[in-house]
Amino acid sequence: MRACHRSQKIFHNLAKKNGRLFTLIELLIVIAVISILASMLLPALKTARMRGKSILCSSNLKQIYLAIDLYKSDNNGYYPVSESTAGSGGTVSWYYRLCKVVPPYILEDILMGPLNTGKDGTGCPDGKNLYYTYGINQELTLAHLTPRETQITNPSQKFCVADVEKSFAGTSYWRCKRWNAEAGEWVTYRHLNGENLVFCDGHVDWMKLIKPLSSNNSIW
Repeated sequence: MRACHRSQKIFHNLAKKNGRLFTLIELLIVIAVISILASMLLPALKTARMRGKSILCSSNLKQIYLAIDLYKSDNNGYYPVSESTAGSGGTVSWYYRLCKVVPPYILEDILMGPLNTGKDGTGCPDGKNLYYTYGINQELTLAHLTPRETQITNPSQKFCVADVEKSFAGTSYWRCKRWNAEAGEWVTYRHLNGENLVFCDGHVDWMKLIKPLSSNNSIW
């Protein structure tokens, strides 16, 4: 009791020395200032989180490209085709050739969305409730036109794989189309109003807007 009384006495002496105690209004003002600062910081924290997801997506694309590069090394420099042929059941699509061979060039968890793998956190970190989150450039990898890597004269300008999103099953294609695309085959802008792409030279870049129907767009 003596210790408590002594502490109270010291506190009141300090308050008397410094003038007075905080009033309720002053405390409310401090709380309001803290609230304003928090409201200013939260958007920045959200943006930082989105950037973190974009970085993870870029890492996925880099791994996908490395898998395609290994595939090319085993197939005389040819890219995997973007889609299946009639009656093939998807066994010639690029996804199948990378994921369903033994040993696989890449794990499905990196390439496929949660609805395909049955697991959360697969594919692009921003690709929730999707069957797949990445598509190969179909303009580059049609079955009858798939080039060798030596035939691409501007690999740093042609994209290989990009962000797409497909929330339903129904095709065995995992592609990114420019013309007559089905739902989910366009490029998508889920990373800060832009998208990630990996190019044919292996570098990953973020681009704000791409016009898929532009015939002058050199990235196709």
